[in-house]
Amino acid sequence: MLDKNWKPIWKGTNSSRANKLLFISALQIISFIDTFQLSLVKPVLGLLHVNFDFQIKTSFDHSERIAMIDRSMNFNVIWN
Repeated sequence: MLDKNWKPIWKGTNSSRANKLLFISALQIISFIDTFQLSLVKPVLGLLHVNFDFQIKTSFDHSERIAMIDRSMNFNVIWN
C-alpha cells in the first residue's frame, strides 16, 4: 500500500532498466509482506476495529545496488 503522492527518486543519472525492474520487484514483495501481516493481525483483534496506514518510502542506491527502505505504520484502535 504505497502513498499515491509519493514518487520513486532514482539516484544517479544513468540508471539501467534492469535496476528499475529490480527496484519495482522489491517494492511489490514488500507490499505483499505488509498485506500478509495485516491479514494475520485483523482476525486476532476480534471486537476491535483497526485503521492501518502504511507508508513505504524507498530509494535505490545505484552504486551499491541496494534498496533502502523506510517503513512506518500508524494505526488507530476503536472499540465497536
